[in-house]
Amino acid sequence: MNITPKLMIVGRTPPPYGGVTVHLSRLTQHLDAEHFPFQFCDLSGRANPDCRFIRCGNIFELMWTLLSKPYEMVHCHASNPWLFLLVDVIVARILRRKTIYTLHGEGNLLLCESGPFILKKMLRGAFKRAARIITINSSCEDRAVQFAASQENVLQMPAYLPPTPSETGSQLYSDDIELFFKNHDICFASQGTFGNQYKGFDLYRFDLLGKALASARTKYPNVGLCTLVSQTLDQTAREKVFSMRRELGLESHWLILENFGAAIPIYLRCVAFIRPTMSDGDSLSVRECLDLSIPVIASNAVPRPEGCILFQCGDLESLEKSLLALLADYPVFLQQAQQSKSSNCLESLLACYRSVLS
Repeated sequence: MNITPKLMIVGRTPPPYGGVTVHLSRLTQHLDAEHFPFQFCDLSGRANPDCRFIRCGNIFELMWTLLSKPYEMVHCHASNPWLFLLVDVIVARILRRKTIYTLHGEGNLLLCESGPFILKKMLRGAFKRAARIITINSSCEDRAVQFAASQENVLQMPAYLPPTPSETGSQLYSDDIELFFKNHDICFASQGTFGNQYKGFDLYRFDLLGKALASARTKYPNVGLCTLVSQTLDQTAREKVFSMRRELGLESHWLILENFGAAIPIYLRCVAFIRPTMSDGDSLSVRECLDLSIPVIASNAVPRPEGCILFQCGDLESLEKSLLALLADYPVFLQQAQQSKSSNCLESLLACYRSVLS
């Protein structure tokens, strides 16, 4: 018997392989395992043989899907404020159905607080009409409460779902990748996007990564860094990073993999993961590395999961000290990571869905 799904998810499937797209890919697989029916508005615009995944490559396809498909609630993962507002107008205001928003970062909260007047007013209205607002750290939760209809409508949960077997299996790599790991018996991992700006800074601070690596190599010449880049938003920013790598003499010691697939097999070959971001949501990479007992060095830009080695956000010297401390006393930090297990948000999400539908 066919059951009409009550849940419509709005977001993107990978590629690119970023934190949110991977989260959504895993979510759909876990919902299948739980026999929880859903439909998915795929903003990537790619066709999918699975009829539950509806191609919504432009605003008109998204509008038509939201207006024509049967469902009772929409769970929106879009960060673009105009897509966010489109969901509010069609689902909450016109159709009088339920909306759930997951804030994977602080962008729309910043606009609610200090954005242009009209946009700020419209976003605050969308928050007020939301059945639930899901935040991914305590800082965002505290800020979202002031815009919700009630405090009970704001939930905090990590955006972490465990990897599927297909992500953790062995993977064949090119000769260049294998040679890199052969030549560097101490490898760090990182992840980011070229051209993502935050308050005038590169969000992922590739400059700090490069300089910290160059500094660490003066004491540990066999250290390397493998960075996974999910997408390029600005070609000039990309060229700047490659130019910096060349100027620092790191072309053979800093491997940059663009539009790469599953990241976990790479992480498992590294001694630690570095997250030097200027802001953040609930980093998927941080949580999955901790869950895999891989030490994590992260900026203190936002509250981080227990077990992270924190350094002062934007401070090169602080990052360098953290790297050297980890290398000098690795067994201690490895044990710290082994004792840190990430919370799984699946049960919390299912409870949220059932509560909204009740």
